Amino acid sequence: MPLSAVFSTINAAGRVHSVLVWFIWNGETLTILTERGSVKHRNVERSGRATVVVHQNVAYVSAEGPVEVRGVSLELRRELWTRYAGPEVAAEMVTEDTTARMVALVLRPEHWIAVESG
Repeated sequence: MPLSAVFSTINAAGRVHSVLVWFIWNGETLTILTERGSVKHRNVERSGRATVVVHQNVAYVSAEGPVEVRGVSLELRRELWTRYAGPEVAAEMVTEDTTARMVALVLRPEHWIAVESG
């Protein structure tokens, strides 16, 4: 099973908003998908930044940096769903209607923290 991540943003009141997310890492950027108008989306639109933590057991990597909001293609959404839930579930869940309600939040890491276990 692929690893999940915790995606954190700051809301208008200055409070941290952290949620568990699925992600795609392409070697340069980390992409998550979220509903247009979600708390994550609104916070990123306002601040332009986020932090993500990916962990496995007690080892983890934390990356912080600017976030760009982009549109979502059916292919990108299908890739994410296939990775985490398998091709059958992806075929059922990924539709033009549901994808039209989504945005991609693309984090370009500027600061890294890595901790190895053991």
